[in-house]
Amino acid sequence: VWTVMGVHDLFVALFPEQAQKEYWSKPQVLSASSFAPSGKATPANGGFMLSGKWSFCSGVDHADWIVLGAIFGMLSKEPPIPDFRFCLVPMSDIKEVIDDWHVMGLCGTGSKSVVVENVFVPEHRVASNADMMACKAPGASVHASGIYRTPVWSIFPFCISSPAAGIARGALEAYVAEMKIREGHIDHAPLAKKPNIQMRVSEAAAMIDAADLLYKRSLKETIDCAMAGNPLSLSKRRRQALRQRVVRLLEADLWTSVREAILAMPQEKPRQRAAYARARWLFSLLFLGGLRISEVVGNGMGNFFMRSDAKSGAPRWWL
Repeated sequence: VWTVMGVHDLFVALFPEQAQKEYWSKPQVLSASSFAPSGKATPANGGFMLSGKWSFCSGVDHADWIVLGAIFGMLSKEPPIPDFRFCLVPMSDIKEVIDDWHVMGLCGTGSKSVVVENVFVPEHRVASNADMMACKAPGASVHASGIYRTPVWSIFPFCISSPAAGIARGALEAYVAEMKIREGHIDHAPLAKKPNIQMRVSEAAAMIDAADLLYKRSLKETIDCAMAGNPLSLSKRRRQALRQRVVRLLEADLWTSVREAILAMPQEKPRQRAAYARARWLFSLLFLGGLRISEVVGNGMGNFFMRSDAKSGAPRWWL
């Protein structure tokens, strides 16, 4: 959440100068966002009237402002190209913050929904997504640094993905600490000394190190190009897209490693048994359903339903 709210300063710096002065009129200002164009804007004298409902506004409870995506009509009908822009809205103009973020994971992000109803947004608090992508946003002429004349979506992924390697490293450290005090059921030898455990730890550590190095190399290349005022070449963009590709399914040996790590979890105490049961249930859900994490956290138990299999007629659970 902190990295998401932090990168909003870059977004605000691409708005017209007057909007930036209003935003930074007090120190330590924070903003939330929902970039999906879930709202609609209509022209008004000196600006626009904005209405809509936006979801996944992470950190909204701590925000002073919020950046919301909206459709401002059509740029073209053939082919249909919507005029997609961002609105900078003070939280005092939000009609309602809906407490609808009740999920199985990531509860701490507070990614609630917001409702805006016929709120006036002055023209200087509006910025075009197309201009941000084409390095022509109003803020590009306000600030001297080349980073403000770089396609914004070339920078944004580095911010939201920055915790990933750290999260994985923390999980590995927790696993290693647990293995140091765990014993085998038969020989009562420390699990940390078992060759198979050491092999999995080594493989996991190597993958985390590789991910961290690829991230830092891609970030350095991107920032170096931006600061030099040199747009990213097509070859570098293609290479970075390949690096950051999300693979939905794990290889069979990785599934096996995760399963065996879950089976090795302690179960002596009630809280340990509850954690084990939750991990095993989530593992089964992800493995059998082939689900993305977003598909899991975005659904509740009420979204599951039973339906007969079309071929066998056996009852099946569906999400």
